[in-house]
Amino acid sequence: ETDPMLSRSLDTAVVVHDGVSVFAPSNGTAIYGISNADGAELWQIGHDEGSMFRYVAGVWNQLAVLVYAQEIVGVDLRTGQPAWAPIPIPNGAHVVGKSVRSDSKLIVPLSNQQLIEIDLLQGSVLSETRCEKALGNLAVVDNRLLSASPFELTSYSIRDRFQADLIAELKNAPGTASVLQKEGELALASGEIEKAMAKLEEAIGLSPQDFDIRRSFIKALTMALRTDFDRYIEKVRSYESFASDLDLPTYLRVMIHGLEKRERWSEAFEKLLELSDTRLSRRIDQMMDGNSIDASARWTIHEDAWISAHLARIARRLSDSDWETLRVSIEKRLEVDPKQDPSMVRLRLQHFDGLPYTQTARLNYANSLGIRSMVDAEYLLTSSATREPPNDQADQAIRKAKARLYLKSERPMKSWLELGKDDEAFLTMAKDLSGKNGPGILRYNAPNAMLIRFKERELADLEKHIWPQGKVEVTSSFAEANAVGQFQSTHEGSNLCQIGSIVGDSFLGWQAYFNNGLLHLVQPQTGEEVQYLLDVARLDRTVTPRIHAINSILIIELKDQVVALDLFHANLSQQDGQLWNANFGKENLDPEIPGPGRGRSNTIERNAWGLPIPKKGFRVVDVSRWGVIVQSENEIVSFHPLLGTKQWNLQGFRTASLLSKGGFLYSFETGAKTIQKIDPSDGSVVEEIATEQEGWTPLTVVADRWLFQPVRQANADQSSRMKLRLVEPSTGENILQADHTLDTRLAIAGDLGVVALRSDGTMLYWNARKGTESKFQVDVEGKFSSITAQVFGDIALILPHAGAMELDNVQVFPQLRSDPTVAACAGRLFAIQVEDGSLAWERSQRVKHFLFPLSQSRQSPAAVFLRRLTLKNVRGMALDFTSIALIDVRTGKLLYQKHDLPAIRGDSFRQLLLPAQNQMSIKLYGNLFQIVWTDEPWEQSTPDPATGDLAIGELDLDSFQASAEELADKIKNAPAIPGNLPRENGNLDPQIPR
Repeated sequence: ETDPMLSRSLDTAVVVHDGVSVFAPSNGTAIYGISNADGAELWQIGHDEGSMFRYVAGVWNQLAVLVYAQEIVGVDLRTGQPAWAPIPIPNGAHVVGKSVRSDSKLIVPLSNQQLIEIDLLQGSVLSETRCEKALGNLAVVDNRLLSASPFELTSYSIRDRFQADLIAELKNAPGTASVLQKEGELALASGEIEKAMAKLEEAIGLSPQDFDIRRSFIKALTMALRTDFDRYIEKVRSYESFASDLDLPTYLRVMIHGLEKRERWSEAFEKLLELSDTRLSRRIDQMMDGNSIDASARWTIHEDAWISAHLARIARRLSDSDWETLRVSIEKRLEVDPKQDPSMVRLRLQHFDGLPYTQTARLNYANSLGIRSMVDAEYLLTSSATREPPNDQADQAIRKAKARLYLKSERPMKSWLELGKDDEAFLTMAKDLSGKNGPGILRYNAPNAMLIRFKERELADLEKHIWPQGKVEVTSSFAEANAVGQFQSTHEGSNLCQIGSIVGDSFLGWQAYFNNGLLHLVQPQTGEEVQYLLDVARLDRTVTPRIHAINSILIIELKDQVVALDLFHANLSQQDGQLWNANFGKENLDPEIPGPGRGRSNTIERNAWGLPIPKKGFRVVDVSRWGVIVQSENEIVSFHPLLGTKQWNLQGFRTASLLSKGGFLYSFETGAKTIQKIDPSDGSVVEEIATEQEGWTPLTVVADRWLFQPVRQANADQSSRMKLRLVEPSTGENILQADHTLDTRLAIAGDLGVVALRSDGTMLYWNARKGTESKFQVDVEGKFSSITAQVFGDIALILPHAGAMELDNVQVFPQLRSDPTVAACAGRLFAIQVEDGSLAWERSQRVKHFLFPLSQSRQSPAAVFLRRLTLKNVRGMALDFTSIALIDVRTGKLLYQKHDLPAIRGDSFRQLLLPAQNQMSIKLYGNLFQIVWTDEPWEQSTPDPATGDLAIGELDLDSFQASAEELADKIKNAPAIPGNLPRENGNLDPQIPR
């Protein structure tokens, strides 16, 4: 009911004319004509899906005018029959505001900054007039047309009245500068460029210093270049001084655009350098102001981003001979001027990001920052230039400067790694920083001891460790102290954050945990830890964020906001690291006051394929040095990674699916015939890629390719939608396609494969990266509602969830429907090779209702399955038990299972791998498990516990009940101990404040 793409009236006012009321309820699905005499319905016009009805424009001469997003419809007031054929909006534009009527003409504002004039008698477009500013709701005041857009209020002259005033003025004072200016303006509005320039040129000759005339003339020159660059370029250049005085930036942008279209790259680059100069001359005391360019109706870009993107793009087109002359221009502009504000240099470096011959300037500016802005220094030092000539000395100096930054910020091992593991260089730098303003190294009094720890941590690299294949020894102990840990979570599976895009190596290998607003960052190899409390008062704190990184800038993607953290300052001061945040939420400011309607549900919804339905309305699409790109509602917005300022935004993407691949964004909207290829540096659409996807819509993304399914059709059964198509965005081609049955369930194997499993055991596997297909037959049990694929290196465990394999008479927690940190397994567990989908184990394992914590390490040789079992009435009390199972990832062998250990609620899964000791420790519900892998062979006489009649996790209820009663007796008969839980709380749980 709240889908913003459904056809909804934006104006609920009733139009009354000649005994008929015409109205369109905002929550309705039709437009109605009602007789005022008796209330009878004269007619109604329903909204087709996707028609995007907007408002009733009015009634004129027994004609009711209906405005849709992309067409104008006229119907008879009394019958509702069409008066003329629907008028499509030209050039694919959209209506962006209320229209106004002048006699038999209707003036409608469009998204491409044009006003169209509709003849209501004939039902045709009389004229199209481009305006200087974005348009919005229209109103007429005296002889002026006012446009109220979301950005500003603009006043325009109405042409008919303007012409009438001009005719009167011509009679009284023909040939004056004022009259000539108005004639030129009128010709310009009509698209008569030659006449406009001639009239305005003549006006300039009569009154060369008149500001309004000069401004009109510059507007004519600029429009001439846009209309026919080659024809007017020389004439425009003869008046270049006018542009310098009035609107040089606009003039230069038009010149650059024309030179780019004609591939005159060197000239365009020089003009861009001039535009950079003008930008610096207009800057006063802030890094970026609100100076944006309305590049088109759907595209707005900040001027600094526009300059930077175009310089980098043209730089890739220049020849070696061009660089010989342009190098001098670049280096001259980067020369240090002691009188110049240092921030001017920073802005220039922002413009020159990605250009060659900037290394020295970046290094000098980064060194000048000291500890004031280490993240800015790192951002400059990690810039990669196009066609940068090899310079080992400069590269070494930059690496050394980065190492100093990491050492100052108390990241010594990162500093050592940046120095290429050079012990002597590290000790020299540590000694140099001691006693200076370097807070990091002063915490450590033995740099040599640190080097020993660094090398021990390197040896403990999980990815390189080979685990023994022999017997596994497991010991367990229960203590309340085991339940007290820094990773306690809202969910029992532990809120491990998903790591998204990572640019640079500063954040490689980090893990992130989230609990009720507290973000805990850990780097297992280097031993670094950071805690940061995020301000999420207006959000659902149970939603685990996604973490992206651009070197040491962390981008935290929350439910409906983005927060950028400075890892340097967050590490040093714990709570002083937020760079910026952007909120896209529409929730109440007071979190205690619920919004209208039903309360929020935490249930995880799934589609017909068994896949979780992704959130709509907001997500981070791409993260790079060019920007943090967010899709929110109808627009795509790019934020500067360091400053958080809006760089550009694009409109019209409410129903679009976007993905990032190869340095570009690709956008597809259901029903479209093309895929838009977007340059993330400036938001420009660089290519429209033809594709044949009529009747198909994106389902999800895997391996940087779209997985499509058929569009839902009215009166069509669900089986018609059980088809899949893998589409390559860069070409629009279909890579793979298959038909499936209603009982097919999907799983995505990492970022590589698609698993489609039927209830008869038929499995179709797509390697989405290679575009290959394989078909296998596997063992299944029960009718599963969903499946998941959990990847461990080159093996993926396939976990089905069948209701028939759930436990009876015992409550199982956490619950799959409300806990996003676990995946359920109830049925036949098997494993495949992610490369081709072939079976990795000799046989599958029957599993009875276990949960797989998604946060567990994928370098572990064993997959961990957990659950908390609750018996509600044991000797009059409820008891909780810990249940755990370990399965060998490589062979599928059951290594260990135990189901009757005590449990403390509120504790979450925690895991630590110690490869040097071939050991894994697990803390769960107050239990500590120590698992050790040995070279000792398994005893031949010991059968696999899973080969019996009971499935993994299946309970002998009589034995389990007896154990529960024994524990209940111990609790009831135990003497009271001061400080212990009261005896009536038999749940072994700490009391929860209500």
